[in-house]
Amino acid sequence: MAGAVGIGAGALLAKFSSYRPLFLTFSVFALGYGFYAVYFKRQKVECEDGQCKVKVPNKFSKRVLWFAMILVALIFALPYLNTPKVDRVSVSNPQNPRLRKIGKAVLKIDGLDCEYCFVPLRNILGKRDVVLILTPNFERQELYVEFDSVKVKLSDIVNSIDDTGFKVGKLELIGGEK
Repeated sequence: MAGAVGIGAGALLAKFSSYRPLFLTFSVFALGYGFYAVYFKRQKVECEDGQCKVKVPNKFSKRVLWFAMILVALIFALPYLNTPKVDRVSVSNPQNPRLRKIGKAVLKIDGLDCEYCFVPLRNILGKRDVVLILTPNFERQELYVEFDSVKVKLSDIVNSIDDTGFKVGKLELIGGEK
């Protein structure tokens, strides 16, 4: 459904990334209660004929609980597992560097906090031969961009980033034209 309205999976994840600690906290408490209910909670059973039978959770509920715990652990660890290490990405090969006027800018991008968030930006900006270098800073949620300011304006790059679902906050132009 999100794809029908033009929201990609990366942008959708980026929108909810600020709520990730809340979701994980809720999941940990829900799993904690689930383990308590399955393994430790005493079931009260009334005895009608003098023989009391305690209900125990079946194997299916225990398996579902363990599956949910493993799934939450994987979701928690996902940004730290097998992430592409990104320091500096050259996205195009300049044919004649003397004909280019290199613009440089630092863009503050809300939600740019991991390598997986950077992938849609790299894909959309890498298709344009006017963007030369992208360097993300995930701790500060910034993206350093070098671009051919003769062929593209910085506002076009900002619009391309907005199309992925990320929002550019503050931008600092280091060189080139807007």
